[in-house]
Amino acid sequence: MIGGLAIMAIRKRLLDQGSADGDPGSLLDDMRQSLREGTITQAEFDAARRSMAVSVRAEMNAQTSTGAGVGGGKKLGGGPPKRSP
Repeated sequence: MIGGLAIMAIRKRLLDQGSADGDPGSLLDDMRQSLREGTITQAEFDAARRSMAVSVRAEMNAQTSTGAGVGGGKKLGGGPPKRSP
């Protein structure tokens, strides 16, 4: 919960600055810069980073369980390919 609030606050700051484009890698780079500049604390950075990791992991698990992102969104069958006559 605290991590989610921290990331929301940090994201708002970064979006107000116009520097985040929705890419998690870019957001993480911006957060590192804010940490170096003293705009955020180490605790805020760590909480936001953990929250991002949990979100990415959950998204990847959801895509894997639904088959999205694997084989172009197609579920892979367990049997042999069907032969045409």
